[in-house]
Amino acid sequence: MLNMTPRIVTVGGGEIANIAHCPKIPSLSETVPARDNIMSVSGKGASQAATMATLGGDIHFIGCLGKDPNGDIVASALTSSGVKTDFLVRVSHPTATSLVMVDYEGDMIKAYYPGANLKLTEEMVRKAKGVIAEADMLVCQLEIHNSTLEYVIAMAAKFGVPVVLNSSPALPYDSNLYSDISLLVMNHIEAEYYTGREILTIADARKTVEMLLDDGARSVAITMGNSDCMLGNSGKSIHVSAPKVKNIDSTSADDIFTGALCWSMACGSELEYAAEFACRAASLSLTRAGAFESIPTLKSITTAFGAELPDILHL
Repeated sequence: MLNMTPRIVTVGGGEIANIAHCPKIPSLSETVPARDNIMSVSGKGASQAATMATLGGDIHFIGCLGKDPNGDIVASALTSSGVKTDFLVRVSHPTATSLVMVDYEGDMIKAYYPGANLKLTEEMVRKAKGVIAEADMLVCQLEIHNSTLEYVIAMAAKFGVPVVLNSSPALPYDSNLYSDISLLVMNHIEAEYYTGREILTIADARKTVEMLLDDGARSVAITMGNSDCMLGNSGKSIHVSAPKVKNIDSTSADDIFTGALCWSMACGSELEYAAEFACRAASLSLTRAGAFESIPTLKSITTAFGAELPDILHL
């Protein structure tokens, strides 16, 4: 049954991204001219929450922003996207920022300063206990301290709330968390970090999924750089192809994939069909510059690919 208004809580980070589009990613000690410089609202938690809210639903964001102008901009963008920010905390620490360089093929590199994101505490999360208990899904990333991450995942598990962990940015964490995580999401570079296995082919991606499942993950989704993804659980592994589009800017494609995947699963879709929808959403985002600016609407996704939502999600 299709539930178009899922209740989802996202615990993560928000930031201001300074994005420069360049003819190439510079080599060490090289300087290249930029075509432009875009200041965009970003952050994995914020981008995923905004994606889910744009698609529809009751979406809460729990995180920290600084008491600075950048924090004002991020908070306003979340609210404008329809995200509920009752548990957004403002602290006396700079809002997170990032420097992003995107080449003319849409590929990017990024340097990230976590700032206020790391100030989220267990006590701050505890105040959202009631909202988490009633959620259809909890979505987390690695933008907050591991102790806070472990606390909120344990809380959700206690209430029987499914948890999705986007293991990004690539940082160490306790794999014992896998027992409380329904789905593990990462890109191919992050997957290499966690497994030591480079992903160059579909067969590589399938083997990496199997390695993560052997490590205790219950279900895995790995994005593969072109908005394709490899899925796996105890029963099977599936390669989901994304529509081919002109890649303008991949800054937030992975976050939009994760947000769309979580939203469609919370709507009631099975993982395979939710991933098909997420691949379409991520592909469409590649055709637009910026972070929040590239988040597609539900109508734009169904219009671009000529299919109604129940058909895409097989509901």
